[in-house]
Amino acid sequence: MTKYSSWLKNHEEKCNKIIKKLQEEGLQKDEVIDYFTYENMQKKELEFCPLYIKNQKCHKIENLNCFLCACPSF
Repeated sequence: MTKYSSWLKNHEEKCNKIIKKLQEEGLQKDEVIDYFTYENMQKKELEFCPLYIKNQKCHKIENLNCFLCACPSF
């Protein structure tokens, strides 16, 4: 397995764990996606991305959403 494949598999597992938690809390699809905004994730899911600790975005996007992240730019 390549380094990226390994990272992607681990990242997918973290993402699925968060989604499952949010669904159990009763959040709807659009609310789950909104939860994944960079600012919210940085506050509530610090272990999701190593850049959160550095207060650094992987992309210079104003309304960055980490829901479909598959880019280990860090």
